Amino acid sequence: MKAGKVRVLLLAPNTEANDVVDDKISNLIEEARRREVPVCYCLSKRLLGKAVQLTMKQSAVAVLDPDGAYEFYKKIIKFINPIG
Repeated sequence: MKAGKVRVLLLAPNTEANDVVDDKISNLIEEARRREVPVCYCLSKRLLGKAVQLTMKQSAVAVLDPDGAYEFYKKIIKFINPIG
């Protein structure tokens, strides 16, 4: 995120209630807002991990380059910001 390369931040809505995880997610969201990176709550942790071909559950995924899935990327951005 801090390198300025993130195009969209995908978050799982079902993260466990835990101070450490809550702080990390809050910091990601704050940094995304500062950098005007769209944030989308989309899949469960299990499905988010599966979507990026990992066996581990994922609470957050940063999309750096939407090439190869640009149509999905445009749909996500339109969903997040339907007016713009």
